[in-house]
Amino acid sequence: MKRFLCSSILGSLTVCCVAFLSCGSPARGDLSFLKSYHQQYPSDVQLWENRAFAERLRQVVGNDTVMASLPSLRGTEMPVTVAGDEVVVSACRQHDCHHSNIIIVVDLAANSVAVGIRKDGAVTVYRETAVAPAALQAWQDEALMMHDE
Repeated sequence: MKRFLCSSILGSLTVCCVAFLSCGSPARGDLSFLKSYHQQYPSDVQLWENRAFAERLRQVVGNDTVMASLPSLRGTEMPVTVAGDEVVVSACRQHDCHHSNIIIVVDLAANSVAVGIRKDGAVTVYRETAVAPAALQAWQDEALMMHDE
């Protein structure tokens, strides 16, 4: 009986391992729909409420406290911009854009998301890849220049 039980468990584990390896890690949600939002305001297309978008933000940021703080940085929105496979969503705290804002850069080709948060002048960056997208790097450079002034 023990031999049968061990064989069954071992067989089940083998099946689970093979299934995991063939599928890889959980897929990151597809955000290709963002291309259709070019030059539209995030609130007008209910982007902040979009489940796939919100879940990817949560995965990148990985902190519920940070996620909860994001609405305070969305008082003034900029239109979504699309340049090739790069989508940029940005907003800022009303009447305080230079010190408190957010940028979300989605690289559709790499299926990666990067988030930059500047809150009261302090900059924090979250990203899924080692290399920062061009728009995020430009945002960071601007933040550094403004901090030095």
